[in-house]
Amino acid sequence: MIQIDVMEVLLKRLKNRGWKQNGGYAIRGNPRVLERYGKQIAVVKPIKIDPFKVLQDEIDKFFRSLIDIINKNGIKNVFLPGGGTIPIPQFFLDFCKENGINIHVVTNENIDQFGDLEG
Repeated sequence: MIQIDVMEVLLKRLKNRGWKQNGGYAIRGNPRVLERYGKQIAVVKPIKIDPFKVLQDEIDKFFRSLIDIINKNGIKNVFLPGGGTIPIPQFFLDFCKENGINIHVVTNENIDQFGDLEG
């Protein structure tokens, strides 16, 4: 079995519907911050982690940096790739719940529901 990168498909669909990549982030960065009508969203590509480092530390580091980006940009919607093997850390789930941030787990089965987001 192989995993399909649905996040790349989602990014293309969003850009075709007027979402623009935030110029403050690298084009190939993770997450991608997109903006439309003054609202910003974060689209997280599959996470690349060094297998020779402590897995949990690398995951925590990624999600803590994601929290910084969310806070800096006032993001209320985060799109994460589904179907993987990494659980979303509880501290990130708690942060999102406390701050009214919606987490959307995107899979091949539900990607069509995210075509025309309001932000």
